[in-house]
Amino acid sequence: MKKLICLITSVGMLAATATGCGNNEKTKSGDTSSKVEDITLTVAGPWDDCAAVENASVAFSKKYPNCHIEYEYIQNFDENLPKRLAGDEDKIDLYLTNNIQKGSELLDYSLEFSSLGDTLDLSHTYEGLITNFKLQSADEADKDKFYSIPLGAEIRGMYVNKTLLDSLDIAVPQNK
Repeated sequence: MKKLICLITSVGMLAATATGCGNNEKTKSGDTSSKVEDITLTVAGPWDDCAAVENASVAFSKKYPNCHIEYEYIQNFDENLPKRLAGDEDKIDLYLTNNIQKGSELLDYSLEFSSLGDTLDLSHTYEGLITNFKLQSADEADKDKFYSIPLGAEIRGMYVNKTLLDSLDIAVPQNK
């Protein structure tokens, strides 16, 4: 599931950064001698390995050769991410996190999506998911604000080792 979340997040944020990374196309004057400066964007997350971000980065860098994406694992993420975002050194450009709610240390560093108006099309997103991510606040001014968008859903199930249960003379559970 972590890989799916990383992949979906990667695609979204890489697409969002595409406009800033340009691909050295001709300028209005037709001059191709001025190159766009190489940049590296740092994506931080709470997982020690995020192969989906790494894989998406390779594909993104092929399309935008002057833009490079690096994934950085941050230990003790909930404690250390706010410190990194507030610091002047070792800046993080994008980060992956769980739902952000009122009082979160990340609120000041996060984009409030409802303020984007028509530029963010969530018409194909299940309204219940968006509702669940809106700020839980008694303040009427905050009732429609949200800072995170779910990137996927997880379907959980229970798997039963029938051989083990049989060897212990235990019946397979039948209730739902």
